[in-house]
Amino acid sequence: MKSLIIILNYNTPRDTLRLSGQILDKTSLPICIIDNKSTDNSIDLISNFCKGNERLKLIESPVNGGFSAGNNIGLHYAIDSGFSTAFIINPDVYIQDGSVFDACLNVLKSNDSALAVGPKINDVDPYPIRPNLLSFILPPAHRLFERFYCKIQSECDLEADVVYRLYGCFCCIDLLKMARLDFFDDASFLYFEEQILAEKALNNNLSFYYVHSVSIDHGLQGS
Repeated sequence: MKSLIIILNYNTPRDTLRLSGQILDKTSLPICIIDNKSTDNSIDLISNFCKGNERLKLIESPVNGGFSAGNNIGLHYAIDSGFSTAFIINPDVYIQDGSVFDACLNVLKSNDSALAVGPKINDVDPYPIRPNLLSFILPPAHRLFERFYCKIQSECDLEADVVYRLYGCFCCIDLLKMARLDFFDDASFLYFEEQILAEKALNNNLSFYYVHSVSIDHGLQGS
């Protein structure tokens, strides 16, 4: 599977360049950085970083459309460039083990229903079950049930578990299936993009997979 890594930058050049450096060291995959109309010196710093490296591509968005619209720019570029899969990774992700890329790609290509695959995020619980009325009346009870469900699943010795949704900070996406769903919802600027995509996937008999054998750190956890 020909794969591209997409990083969405908005006023976070330090994190973006650190993550890009980690990726360059740990995998041979190319990187496309989307700058979401930053108001700082991101463009200058990232342009200098990309200069002369054929694995790096910088695209400047004309507007700041938020997480969904910004990443959609990268997804469209990936399809137009002949890629079949893409990783969406937030700049504040920390990658300790490069095997996370192959692990996610292997699960994606091994499951016909897979729309996207994500790794374990250290110290963060997954979202394995679709929310229901109980989720809103007794949120702690719902999360306890999810943790119990995850514990049972982890004992089944499967390579990956089907979950309701993934975190948007790191996921490996089948581009043809994503195009069938019309990508992320551009109207979702920052919140609920994961839930919207999860409902689209359910309505089209597509699934998300959670690979608990590989992990990444997100945000302050990785510092």
